[in-house]
Amino acid sequence: MMYRFLLTLIFSLLILTQLVMAQYADVYIRYDIKADRSDPGYPKGINQSRWPGLWKSGIDAAINWGNGKAYFFKGNEYIRYDIKADRSDPGYPKEINQSRWPGLWKSGIDAAINWGNGKAYFFKGSEYIRYDIKADRSDPGYPKKINQSRWPGLWKSGIDAAINWGNGKAYFFKGNEYIRYDIKADRSDPGYPKKITQSRWPGLWKSGTDAATNWGTGKAYFFPLMINDK
Repeated sequence: MMYRFLLTLIFSLLILTQLVMAQYADVYIRYDIKADRSDPGYPKGINQSRWPGLWKSGIDAAINWGNGKAYFFKGNEYIRYDIKADRSDPGYPKEINQSRWPGLWKSGIDAAINWGNGKAYFFKGSEYIRYDIKADRSDPGYPKKINQSRWPGLWKSGIDAAINWGNGKAYFFKGNEYIRYDIKADRSDPGYPKKITQSRWPGLWKSGTDAATNWGTGKAYFFPLMINDK
């Protein structure tokens, strides 16, 4: 009797987990940087009227390239998105390969961030790659390990999302925590990591973020962390 009860309980928990995951599978949040809170009415569903040409779920990483284009990554594919036209460019998604992204991993990118100095950083597991935007290729000698000498105060693996806030700070997310990073000082600010809460990130999911990007319009976009997504 107890065995049957436990099986029923486990099954019910699995169903509940799936329902919760489905609730957050295909949504996004628009965040007002100056007001420091999510815009009213969010999260909203990702669909073809709001994000033409974008996948509706499972986005692994997002980055504003600084030239009017943004890139979204999922598995071994990527989409180039035109910010002004507000739609994916024709012909996407495409596969990540060495001719399109020299030196980058061909799948499984966890996070990406434009550092604002002509370089972008990509993270996967315990490694990162520095990418030269103008040269359009990874810098020599990468990937490298994430460690305290290269990224003081940052987790050494498992980064879910990263975003340049445009004020000299960058934010990194892992699970239900985040770290504020000082770009000029090149180190995490004291007192981090901290928990994601409604007082610190009004309207954002406290369970985590899978992808985030600064749209360059005073708005940032966040996509939720999925269980077992990475």
